[in-house]
Amino acid sequence: MDYQHTLCFAYGNQATATLHATIQAKTRNGAIISGSKGYLVIDHVSEFNRIDVYTNDQEKIQTIQKDPAMTGYEFEFLQLAACLRQGKTSFDEVPPTFTQQVLHVTDRIRQQWQLVYPGEN
Repeated sequence: MDYQHTLCFAYGNQATATLHATIQAKTRNGAIISGSKGYLVIDHVSEFNRIDVYTNDQEKIQTIQKDPAMTGYEFEFLQLAACLRQGKTSFDEVPPTFTQQVLHVTDRIRQQWQLVYPGEN
């Protein structure tokens, strides 16, 4: 694993995203997602406990707390169960093409970093 990295993304709709990650320092593991009407502050990227919703004027308008009974992939399992009941093999919110796009991006990053895992090539 790299000690630290920064990834910058630019999308066709003029949206941008920046990801900073490091194992060299104690940092917050949260995220801020900004939009045209406000922004979200997420306390932990991969497993949130709380999301605060703000207007562009920095007024907090909502706090979303994770149900304490939820411990991991419950949302994914619930969605999977709903798809199976409907006879679907994928769901509209995250179609297979999106997964392929994510894999393409991660493959390009690895190529630029010249990162090859054991067993490849």
